[in-house]
Amino acid sequence: MSFGNLLIAMLIIYYISMSDYGEFVLKQSLYMAASAISTYSTWGFAASYLSKEKDADFSSLVTEDLIFLFFFSLIVGAVVPVFVEINFGILFFYLLAAFFFNNGLSVGGLRAEEKYGMLSFLQIVNFLSKFFLIIVFCIVENVLDPFFVFAAVDFVVYGFAYFYLLFKRKFKPRLKLSLNRQWKNSQYLATVADLPVQQVDRVILSVFLSSEALGVYALVRRVSLAFSQVVEPISHIFLNRVSRQKLSDVKKDDCLMSSFFVFLLGLSVVFFFYMFYPFVVNYISVLESYRGGGYFYFMMTVCVLSSSFFWVNMLAVAFDKKYKYLKDVVVSNVVFVCLLPVFAYVAGIGGAILAVAIQQGVIIVSRLVYVWPFLRGRYGA
Repeated sequence: MSFGNLLIAMLIIYYISMSDYGEFVLKQSLYMAASAISTYSTWGFAASYLSKEKDADFSSLVTEDLIFLFFFSLIVGAVVPVFVEINFGILFFYLLAAFFFNNGLSVGGLRAEEKYGMLSFLQIVNFLSKFFLIIVFCIVENVLDPFFVFAAVDFVVYGFAYFYLLFKRKFKPRLKLSLNRQWKNSQYLATVADLPVQQVDRVILSVFLSSEALGVYALVRRVSLAFSQVVEPISHIFLNRVSRQKLSDVKKDDCLMSSFFVFLLGLSVVFFFYMFYPFVVNYISVLESYRGGGYFYFMMTVCVLSSSFFWVNMLAVAFDKKYKYLKDVVVSNVVFVCLLPVFAYVAGIGGAILAVAIQQGVIIVSRLVYVWPFLRGRYGA
């Protein structure tokens, strides 16, 4: 849904302003961070675990997640009002909506029951509801807060999926703390460790950039990350293929050809955007004052280079070595968080984008280090 979210972003910017979009992005980043932190059972863990276990184990996972949400809500309820004037009822509503949004148990549970059609339907309904309500907000100014629209739609759509599974799996409060604790913790920590790059960067930049500049940065990131949606089907095809093989039987030429294909595809996308960009500027003139074109091309090129190594992650998933990458994610994100405020303070948006590029470079180098033995024909990459 990256392209759909990009379309919604363009609507907000065109009909309201880049500054309002920057404020929306800041709220959304906090919301998404709360979603990732409050959802203790990730969808990957839930999908794999619930496909093998009984309803009683589902009840235990739900009970544990609700207890985790309760204590997280207490902490947020005590801390947030100190910095922001907000009604606790509204705050709790946002927390519940964040908890339901792409909830690990609901998404993982639907995958475990192979209800992919229902999951796709919910995602489409979620996007279309947000899209048309945002149009109403844009046409009839100040009728709805776009952020409230997002939270309300998530609350209804994904809340339905959550309670559907509670009913389907016959939930009864039950706690069993031995549910593959190490596996679950690793999945959760990997999600939280990636927050600095996925969401928290907008929060940090809100201190150093104006709302308008923050909106430009967020738009550049969203456009560049949309390319990952193009690569995703290729990733799934590659994963299905290598999952049926031993690591020693995987041909490095197939991996390198996949990288080359994605790289050429990425260059084609960058070229297409170069041709299309003048039309974008006609509608969002503020981009010219921030030299937006150069930022877009640079960030998209970095994203293309990073996406070209998608097969490294797929090998890790296929051969159950994904946890060894956690420390590299942590290291690259620590580097990013340290560089981001300094670069943003010195060079504004350009410095922030450079910090993202360095973070992606650290990830690429670490991946090459891991796969180097594999590329040289040695088992155990």
